[in-house]
Amino acid sequence: MTERINVYKIGKSPEELQKALMDLRSEYDAHIHDGVSSKTFQTTIADTISTRTMLIRKLSYTDNTNGLWMGIASETMLFNLGNATNYLKWDGSSLSVSGSVTATSGTFTGTVNATAGKFGTSTNYWSVGSTGLTAVSASTDVIINYGKTDFGQDSTAGFILGYDYSATKAKFEIGTTATGLLKYDGSLSVVGGTITGGTIQTATTGQRVVISGSSNSLSFYDAGGQIIGIGTDGSRAIDIVCNNTINNGVLVTSSYAGNGFYYSNTADVGGRGLYIEQTNNGSNNTQPCAELNHDGHYYGMLIEATHSAGGIYISNSGALSSLYLSHTANSVGIYVNNSGTSNSISVDNSGNGDAVYIVNSGTGKTVNISSTDTGADNALYISNARGNTAALYVTKSSSAPGRCIELYQSVNSATSVEGIVFDLANAGAGLEHAFSFQGSEHVAASVSGTQDQKIRVLIGGTPYYIPCYTA
Repeated sequence: MTERINVYKIGKSPEELQKALMDLRSEYDAHIHDGVSSKTFQTTIADTISTRTMLIRKLSYTDNTNGLWMGIASETMLFNLGNATNYLKWDGSSLSVSGSVTATSGTFTGTVNATAGKFGTSTNYWSVGSTGLTAVSASTDVIINYGKTDFGQDSTAGFILGYDYSATKAKFEIGTTATGLLKYDGSLSVVGGTITGGTIQTATTGQRVVISGSSNSLSFYDAGGQIIGIGTDGSRAIDIVCNNTINNGVLVTSSYAGNGFYYSNTADVGGRGLYIEQTNNGSNNTQPCAELNHDGHYYGMLIEATHSAGGIYISNSGALSSLYLSHTANSVGIYVNNSGTSNSISVDNSGNGDAVYIVNSGTGKTVNISSTDTGADNALYISNARGNTAALYVTKSSSAPGRCIELYQSVNSATSVEGIVFDLANAGAGLEHAFSFQGSEHVAASVSGTQDQKIRVLIGGTPYYIPCYTA
C-alpha cells in the first residue's frame, strides 16, 4: 500500500515539488490499481494541487512563526512574510506593514495614515503621534522650513517653524523685515508690514483689547464693556465710556511743567476746544459739568480772548444762578482786566434764577472791574428787559460800616467826568426819576442849619448845583 505523501514536507523549491509529483506518479503506475491505492493517490494529488503553497517554516497564512507563507485559499492569493510583530502581509485587497521600514526613496500617490514613527535622526526628529508631530531634540534644531534655514534670518524670505536647541524654546518666523516679519519665541512681535481686514483681540469676552479692520479702530474693554475706543468708529478720534468700575474718563498726572490737555485749531472753522454735556435731568445729577481745584499761586482759569472773541459767555435757562461765586480768600472775587473792544462779561439769562450771584465771606472786593480801554465801551454794562425788576440790585447784609456802592475816579484828565449818568426813557412824561429813596435815608422834616455845601450835577451839558444843609 502506498503511504500518503505529507505535502508540507516536500522541499521548498518548485523543482522539489515537481520531483515529488513525478515520483508519486511512477509509484502509482507500478502498483495494482486497487481501491485503497487509487484513493490514496488521488487524495494526495488533490491536496498538492489545491493548496498551491510556497512556505518557509510557516504552515498557514495565520501562522505567526518567523518565516514565509504564500498561497491560494478560496481562490484568493495570500502572502505573509515575517513574525507576529514585524511583517509584510497581503490579504487579497490590502497590504499591511508592521515594524521599521528603511528605504532610500519612495513615492506615495494615495493617502498615508500614520499614528507612530519619526522623521529625522535617531536623536533629533519629529515624532509622529495620533494627534500630530512633536519635535524631539537632543543636540540640534528640529525644524520645518522653506527659504529660511535657521532662526534669526530676518532678511531671508520664507518661514521656519520648530525647536531652537541653543535657545531651548519653540520658535516661528515668517517674512522679512523689508516686507513684514512675524516672529514668535514666547512673545509675539511684528516688524513692518500691514495687518489687513479681520479682527485681532486678546480675548473674546471680558477684559480685552480689540483691533478691528472693518472699522479701523482700537478698543479697550473691562468686565463691564467698552471703556476706550480709538479710531474712526462713531466719527470720534477717541471714545471714552465710564461705567461702574471706571469712573474717571481721563486721568493725567504729572510732576513736570506742561499742559495736561492741549488743543490747537488754526483752521477757519467753527469748532470747540472743549465741549462738556450733561443731559440727564434726574435728581442724582447734582455734580458740576466742570470743576477746577487749584492750590497754586495763579488763577484757576485763564481766558485770553483776542480779535473779536469774548471772554466768558453764559446762556442760562435753568433755575440756578448763571454765575455763582463762593469766595473765602482775602482777595478779589472777580477781577476783569479788559483791554479789548468787546464785553468783559456778557450774561444772557432767560431763566428764573439770578444772572450773577456772588457770596463773599472774605475781606477783599466782591467784584473789581478795571477798564484800561480809552474807547467808548463800558466797564460794566447791564441790559434788563424783565419788567419791574432792577437791572442792578445790591444788598448789604452786614451791620458793619461800609458802602453798598462806591464810585471812584482816580485819573485827573482835566476833562468832564460824571460819576453816574441817567438816561431814563418812559412813555409817561414826568414819570422818570433819577433816584427813588425807600428807607431811613429819607427824613420827613424841614431843612434847617447852614447851607454851606452843594453837589455839582450836569443836566443837558450844563452844570447845576444841589444845595446841602447841615441839618
